Amino acid sequence: MAGLLNGAIINSDSIQVYKNLNILSAMPSFEDQKNIDHYLYGFQKINESFSVGKWLELLHKTLDEIKNKNKIGILVGGTGLYIQAATNGISPIPDIEEKVKKEGKELLQKLGFNNFKRLVERIDPNYINKNYDTQRLLRSYNVFFSTGKILSQWHKMPNEGAVNRKIFSIFLTADRSSIYKKCEERFDLMLKKGALEESKEIWKLNLDRSLSPLKSLGLRRLLEYFDGDLSLKEATRISKRDTRHYVKRQITWFKHNFIPNITINL
Repeated sequence: MAGLLNGAIINSDSIQVYKNLNILSAMPSFEDQKNIDHYLYGFQKINESFSVGKWLELLHKTLDEIKNKNKIGILVGGTGLYIQAATNGISPIPDIEEKVKKEGKELLQKLGFNNFKRLVERIDPNYINKNYDTQRLLRSYNVFFSTGKILSQWHKMPNEGAVNRKIFSIFLTADRSSIYKKCEERFDLMLKKGALEESKEIWKLNLDRSLSPLKSLGLRRLLEYFDGDLSLKEATRISKRDTRHYVKRQITWFKHNFIPNITINL
């Protein structure tokens, strides 16, 4: 499609932004990237924080660059939050200070999940009623202690940063059982292509496992294999199970949050 339209491909997958995850994130091949201009792939260090806000900022710069080349930008990827940010914008929450993030993690570890949840409930009860996993609890804590405003207040403010261009959206889908089968086959292929070696290089870095890319599909369980907590067979089985669960969530999210111009059943 990009070749036919004189287009350039822009990544909107939250894991494909990271370096050192070419295989496990199913990043476009070197040949693909050589033949068609690709943007926002494999540029971010795996141990550095990245956000949808930073991606949106880079997206605008990328779209301007592509426009100057008289090409059409084609966003490709399945991270709903990124697609939604491009079309609707995001809350104007400032970047969170690293010091606050560190303090939040340390306090969570000290208090334990339940006590930390009770603390955050006192800060922003309306938000916590619907968002009570660890990541969202930390987000609520961090935003309040970094900005002085609770997340519920920020979410009431008008969104900013939406792409102010004509957007034509295409949704690719298939029968769920077919998607499950292809995902399992793809994971087996990743292992043959060197996913184990790729994971081991990351494991050697001894990074904080709370980092988002280290919790990504496949990598998380392969790291546990190198830790000695899982056999390779178990790591493979659980990775495939995790992927099926993710597919189910993705289908539900896009069904309720994405209205495409065209849906193509593969």
